[in-house]
Amino acid sequence: DYPVRIEQSKDSISFEHQITIHNTATRTVAMDGRRHAFEGAIPQYYGDSVGKYEGNELVVDTTNFTFDPNGIDYMTNIPSSWRKHVVERYSRIAPDKLKFVLTFEDPEMMHQPYTETMEMSRVNHEITWTHCDLENADADLIMMPPKYKDTK
Repeated sequence: DYPVRIEQSKDSISFEHQITIHNTATRTVAMDGRRHAFEGAIPQYYGDSVGKYEGNELVVDTTNFTFDPNGIDYMTNIPSSWRKHVVERYSRIAPDKLKFVLTFEDPEMMHQPYTETMEMSRVNHEITWTHCDLENADADLIMMPPKYKDTK
């Protein structure tokens, strides 16, 4: 398990995930009451996330993902289409522990919604920052199927 740093400001919450020992990803959730991006907006790898509090529970609703039939995403490796919809629910269950309920639905790729419940504990562990090695910058492409590799 890699750490996640959660930081809240007045209008947003940022989730910085350490994906591997060498890679991190930051996702920002708008908390200012805005709606999702308009239909036809450019899809994003992490989608378009908007959040709100329902009582003591943070609810993050995400749509507008890029098409990813191979499921190479940062959390679940579940394939996704442009119709993927994710709802995350965070609630404090102890002073240093969050309950995290994640629900995916995608009528193009899944027969029914998928829900997973996890717990996140606070630990004193820093996210590792690693500089980009330009000679190995495309090393992750090894994971991609041949049809997605550069055909130089």
